[in-house]
Amino acid sequence: MWRLDISDPKESHETLESFAVEHETNLIEQALVLSIVQNDDQHSWDLSSSNGKTLLRVYENFTFDLIQVSDDHVLQRGFKLTHKHETHKIPVQNLNPTSKYFKEDSSYTWEDQECYETLIEFSQEHTKCYGFGEKSGNLSKDGRKWKFWNYDHFGYSFNSDPLYQSCPFLMFCSGNSQQLSHAIFVDATSKQEWDLTTSENIKISVERYGALPVYLIVGESPLALVQSFTDELTGRTSLPPQYALGFQQCRWSYYPESKVREISDGFIQHDVPCDVFYLDIDYMNNFECFTISKTEFPNPIGLANHLLLNNRQRFVSIIDPGISKAENNPMAYKVYKEGSEENVWCKLSGEEYVERVWPNRCEFPDYYNERVRLWWGKYYQNLMDNGIQAFWNDMNEPAVFNDGTSKTFTLAVEHELSQKSGKTIKLAHRFVHNAYGHLMARASHEGLRRLQPNTRPFLLTRSGYSGIQKYAWSWTGDNNSTFEDMKLSIAMLLNMSLVGQVMVGADVGGFVSDCNPELYARWIGMAAVCYPFFRSHSMKDTLEQNPWAFGLECEKACQHFIKLRYRLIPYIYTQIQRSTDKKQSYQPLLRPIWLDFPHEKECYNEEFENTQLLFGDSILIAPILQSQSTSRRVYLPNHEGGWFDFTNKTHYEGGQVVEFTDITLSKMVMLVKSGSIIPMRAESKQSVYDNFTSPIVYETYGNGTCSGSLYLDDGISYEFENGKFGLYSLSASSPTNEVNVKLIAGEGYSFQLSQEQVNSLYFQPFPVIPEESKKCSCL
Repeated sequence: MWRLDISDPKESHETLESFAVEHETNLIEQALVLSIVQNDDQHSWDLSSSNGKTLLRVYENFTFDLIQVSDDHVLQRGFKLTHKHETHKIPVQNLNPTSKYFKEDSSYTWEDQECYETLIEFSQEHTKCYGFGEKSGNLSKDGRKWKFWNYDHFGYSFNSDPLYQSCPFLMFCSGNSQQLSHAIFVDATSKQEWDLTTSENIKISVERYGALPVYLIVGESPLALVQSFTDELTGRTSLPPQYALGFQQCRWSYYPESKVREISDGFIQHDVPCDVFYLDIDYMNNFECFTISKTEFPNPIGLANHLLLNNRQRFVSIIDPGISKAENNPMAYKVYKEGSEENVWCKLSGEEYVERVWPNRCEFPDYYNERVRLWWGKYYQNLMDNGIQAFWNDMNEPAVFNDGTSKTFTLAVEHELSQKSGKTIKLAHRFVHNAYGHLMARASHEGLRRLQPNTRPFLLTRSGYSGIQKYAWSWTGDNNSTFEDMKLSIAMLLNMSLVGQVMVGADVGGFVSDCNPELYARWIGMAAVCYPFFRSHSMKDTLEQNPWAFGLECEKACQHFIKLRYRLIPYIYTQIQRSTDKKQSYQPLLRPIWLDFPHEKECYNEEFENTQLLFGDSILIAPILQSQSTSRRVYLPNHEGGWFDFTNKTHYEGGQVVEFTDITLSKMVMLVKSGSIIPMRAESKQSVYDNFTSPIVYETYGNGTCSGSLYLDDGISYEFENGKFGLYSLSASSPTNEVNVKLIAGEGYSFQLSQEQVNSLYFQPFPVIPEESKKCSCL
């Protein structure tokens, strides 16, 4: 791995600490500052990596090539830089007519901060490009222009860009077994524009302040690039609480309390498992964050206990960054009052910056400052005291309701950046825009860890930057209720997985517009067997979306697949443990088929790489993605021993395209690699933790030797860090296929619990806490 610190010799700005990279290991071979003084005695010079596999050949005109040593093959050619330097006048529109800070047609100049624009250009042989995390379009990102500027893109489609998150990491894959794979990561949270319309002249334009770190990563395979990026740079997801793998029901919005009870009780009445129930913004008092409306929810603890004890569901509540000024009675809203007293708000021209969001006029925490992050985290206690156990950060691109098209902060908004050195740097929003939601997630995550040190946080975020997986999970925002959006989610989630995100998903059934029975059943079926994060969500004024809302045929299909999901959780949880275990290299849970078969040309075929995927080590998923269709073509990679149908164990040879037919709403093309053992629960129960009362069974797929693994722990605490877990190897051989289970790490954990044990461990009622004794009373 190479790191290039790109700067201009005239610059005096110090390098900003990365929001993505927490540490760099000795795998980084060289640090090359491209303002290096030219050596007149040489036309070029080489810098070799310590493993001898690659070198940088630097030329006297300050261009360079990235070269594979074994055959002198040029991986990247003519890498060159152009610097533009300006003191920017930043136009400020009258975005908020009620703001006292700006008048019509006013402008603001950030006089003492200079913006540098760096243009990076290089060429290479035609390869396919993958990565970028949450982006629309096909799995391969070549042939298009892309922008990184976090943006609230309501109802996005295939060609929409930018979206909610930014991850400027791109892999170049040739499929050639003789050629190293390589990637580039441009670590800047300002605006970036990438032009991939032609491989002969790839262009990357970056606005920056200070030196710009660019990483060139080289590996034996695409998987090696993914592992270097996550393991050595951006970090790993923590093991989630196991209830986060269950089905989750959400809508904008369920209120009042009677509506919540009606929908929640429906899962018991219709025999559909469900672990999580969401409260969108209407649960708040006047949309004021960290409050609960006493009108709509007069007894929140009683409601939370009903959901937990009767229906086995946990509450999630939404939190936005915009804090209401509560202008009718600002002293009564403690979050705003205390925030003003502690000087936590973003500034513009030295005054608090105000924009409109759901409560109307709001101010916004400056999460770039560590002191503000500490302040923010404590306010979750009030919601936890009222029975809410899990949280969802939204509108954190940041999104605001201004009258322009930017839908975000004015570029000149001031932030105070805390540095590890103890220094604080003041910087304009334009340079750090893409980190706002990322740092809100960090503040929330760290606050939850302080409040409940031995409980794994449940935290979801809409916005983020490279490495967001360290703090929160992600969903793909406000999609549409169409088969096109259902298909689009496959490529989006795969690319998110390739940049290190594990707990990812899309709104099942689509958020925008009305869903229909066929689409909902198909989407539930797909998500149940390949979305790590499995949530149904819809917006107000659309048809209700839940498993029984679309008639009996759809209900039966949904029930079937959700129950299959719950039976599969031992396999899913084991795979997620592998993805999150920092003692071994990152293993993506969601995988393009070429990740496991990088030298098979057909795996890169757009027909297959955009419509099928691997779910963990062993299972290939190929859903129906068109209306009125019951058949599809599937490419089966050339795995030794072939593939077996998940349900009936029909055998198929690898290395061929197979046409599958008669795929009704209650069926799915699910194939298992030969030689696999899939651990499952014998039956599904109403919740993930009730599933612990069901015995584990082992399905073998193959006629010779089969193997697999199983990971067990309590599913909610951090006791696994103290050895309280069991990691088991599974093995079986024909002709008996009897499975041998052997503990290989940890103290071991129970394969099956009694109902009494489950109730005492996971379903304790929330106590009623007197108002005067609450740690933070924001109601």
